[in-house]
Amino acid sequence: MDGRAEPVRPTAMAPLDAMLWRLQRQAPHRTGIAGFAHLDGVVEREDMLAYHRDLVRRHPRLTCRATGHRHPRWQPDPAFSLDRHTTSITLSRDAPPHQLASLTAHLIGTPLPTDAPPWHAYAINQSGEEAGRAVYLFKTAHALADGLRLIELVQGRRPEPGGTASSWQPAPPPVGSRVRAGLWARTTVQALRAPGNGTPSSGSRHHAFFTFPKERIASAAATAGCSGNHVLLCSVARGVARLDPRGPHQVRGLTVVGDPHLPDARAGNGVTFASVTLPGADHEPRAALRATRAAVEASGGRRPPDVAALAATLAGALPTRAVSAGLDFFVGRHAFMASNVPAGRAPFTVAGRTVRQLFGVAPLFGGALMVTMVSYRDTCHFSLAADPAHVADVDELAEGVRAALSEICA
Repeated sequence: MDGRAEPVRPTAMAPLDAMLWRLQRQAPHRTGIAGFAHLDGVVEREDMLAYHRDLVRRHPRLTCRATGHRHPRWQPDPAFSLDRHTTSITLSRDAPPHQLASLTAHLIGTPLPTDAPPWHAYAINQSGEEAGRAVYLFKTAHALADGLRLIELVQGRRPEPGGTASSWQPAPPPVGSRVRAGLWARTTVQALRAPGNGTPSSGSRHHAFFTFPKERIASAAATAGCSGNHVLLCSVARGVARLDPRGPHQVRGLTVVGDPHLPDARAGNGVTFASVTLPGADHEPRAALRATRAAVEASGGRRPPDVAALAATLAGALPTRAVSAGLDFFVGRHAFMASNVPAGRAPFTVAGRTVRQLFGVAPLFGGALMVTMVSYRDTCHFSLAADPAHVADVDELAEGVRAALSEICA
């Protein structure tokens, strides 16, 4: 049991983590989350093991597997070994340029085990024209960590007492009961009225990645009195709208709202989803950005109705198929989901190598498209995960989002 500093006690999963773990077994959802980094040098096997040995000492839950079904628990795995959870790969010197992208997509899509600690890390060393560089990929079940916690884990931050994450922003003010009731009613009515996508979700995923200067996004947001998240949502909505030959006037999306402080010391997730109706491609860019800010504020801003907590509460009394169907219904009423994860300006290292670029990949939860933006150093790193049953060409969509970003940030 290498890497373990002290005995770990069995722990019941927090309700949201438990729901996500049950969905892990559903092929269309595959509620795994991944982060991958481009490093400035190759990673030796001993450095790989040393890095993860320290990682599991700081985060002992990585040595646990999930047991139970309706009410799962984290149970120490007596067979835990770092050799089983870390893999080193070297691409051949004559490998074609696209092989790294294909390999990364394959590893991200490979299901995690359900009878062992649900995570795996890969170091992919490159030769040939990319000699002296590597890609580090860490993927885990969403029950273990949300986007904020995953980035903190890879960065090597120590969790604060009580299981909270680092406070990168102050907690938003509370919302009155009348306002919250109105938000719940509006969210419910909109979900019931919105048309579904009409096509069952598949288990396949296509990915696309690109980068964009962080300063340009920050400047556009400051000029319009918005945030970087508003720029993200507005750009994705415009990119999606342009793929529709009818040019929809409005696009419905889900924005992932994360809490830097976990609600429960047992928890690995502190997220919910806000449903917003956004302007399409027929709006002038600055007007569209202002309308996006208004739509987010109308949906509750940083205090939207906690649909994730409600779903997790109901899930404890429902079979997994019913939970999956309900999630498909709600998420399927939206054209996309978007998540914004700050990783800070300070560079950090993985296994002794400096991280040059940092991307995140989140699950679709039965939807058509998930766009994740990770801001690191001076760059925003965009990843698109799309279900080919709903998005025919994810590369074309990525170009549309990039073009929308350029318009808004001009």
